[in-house]
Amino acid sequence: ADVLAELKAHLSIIRITHFASAVFAAWAPRLFAYYLATFDTLLASDGSLIRNFASSVWAAMAFNLGPRTITWRHKDILNI
Repeated sequence: ADVLAELKAHLSIIRITHFASAVFAAWAPRLFAYYLATFDTLLASDGSLIRNFASSVWAAMAFNLGPRTITWRHKDILNI
């Protein structure tokens, strides 16, 4: 948990999450607005949920903490 807290507090990680949301907002503003409204509704419905980053529209995140990090070959075809 300490490693995760340190990563989430690192300025570089904060900047990249903000950048990802900003690019999403610029390139797909209506979809971004949908994500934001849906996420806000979800957060309002359950007080135990929190944003990973204040400036991010993304509900999830993942850190690959290798050195030998792999995943099964897949496609995220059900993502919006």
